[in-house]
Order: sequence, then structure tokens, then C-alpha cells
Amino acid sequence: MSPKQLQIGVTAIIRPFAKNDFLAVQNIYQQGIDTDNATFQTKAKSWQQWNSSMLNCCRLVTINKTPTLNFV
Repeated sequence: MSPKQLQIGVTAIIRPFAKNDFLAVQNIYQQGIDTDNATFQTKAKSWQQWNSSMLNCCRLVTINKTPTLNFV
């Protein structure tokens, strides 16, 4: 575990978002859009749109014991 990661119990790690996380995060974001309850967006943003509109300090992901990525 790196100094920038926070371990929660033994089931999840919170860490800063990395660019290579984007496809998984984009998929999660689209799943939220598809519910019609998460946002007014109609489709997930491209990397360029995402990168220019999301604050770096608020980009976090969690990694569960299984290789599942979650956007926080």
C-alpha cells in the first residue's frame, strides 16, 4: 500500500484516480446515467471532457478485494 492509499478494513483501498482508471470510471458513470437518476448528462464524457471538467483533488477510486474499481 502506498502512502497515498487508505485501507478500509480489509475489503477496500481508496487511492487517487489514475488516467488508466478512466475506462472503468467511464463505464460506471454511464451506468449511473442510464438510471436517469445520477445526472442530467445523457452520455459519459470522453477523457478530454472528463479531464478538463473534474477537479484533481476530488478524483478518487476504491479497489475492493476482488479486482473491482469504484469511482468515489
